[in-house]
Amino acid sequence: MPTVELKNSTALATIGDGFEGYSDRVEGDDSPQQQGLIRGSLVKFGNSAEWETRDGEVVDHNVKLIVTDIIRAVVKWGADKKPEQTTVIPPGQPFPDVEAMNAAIPKDQWRQGPAGPQGPFQTQQLVVMLNPRNMEHFTFATSAIGGFIAVRDLVDKVKAMRRYRGPVSPIITLGDAPMRTRFGERRRPHFNIVDWVHMAGGDEPPQAALPSPNSSAGPVIEVTAGDRVAPLTKAEEMNDSIPF
Repeated sequence: MPTVELKNSTALATIGDGFEGYSDRVEGDDSPQQQGLIRGSLVKFGNSAEWETRDGEVVDHNVKLIVTDIIRAVVKWGADKKPEQTTVIPPGQPFPDVEAMNAAIPKDQWRQGPAGPQGPFQTQQLVVMLNPRNMEHFTFATSAIGGFIAVRDLVDKVKAMRRYRGPVSPIITLGDAPMRTRFGERRRPHFNIVDWVHMAGGDEPPQAALPSPNSSAGPVIEVTAGDRVAPLTKAEEMNDSIPF
């Protein structure tokens, strides 16, 4: 599967434009829960096996998004069904024992869940995605088994590709897959990887200047065919050779 380069044709000047170094953070306020984990629009996988925004708008299955981050957290929910505390789990570290954490909380402080009372602590995974056409962000947050399976499957595939092609990021479309449950087969969320991209870093050389307002050029930000990386060979897929 080819890898493409994310081209940024804005090349905004850094003098006097207010973009570089912009921050709205307050000094001393570095807690993840204060900064917020949701980037852009929150999306969910509904009971109808459709991806929807918080307002119920269905997300087009053909929209290509770049996965820019995977976040793991433990959320403590309040009685009003709002998060009281959010703790981000650093990369490489396991989730804490949430069952033990909930067992230490008096049952009168538990909340009512779909299957009965449940403790206030809950593990959560978030997938942050970017639409390179308009730079709109989407975040999928899940605590469900099906969602965890989808995230793990995505992570496994990305790790496998990075083994041979370096720090690439997946370009995905939002889909679904079957999942067996005690109530029969259900649909779960699934991230369809359609391509791979090298995200340009801060050390990348400037690209072409921003087109004039009257220009008929395409979108300012677009994924175009750039430095392509060869797809994995059969030997690589079977781990018959050592990548250098």
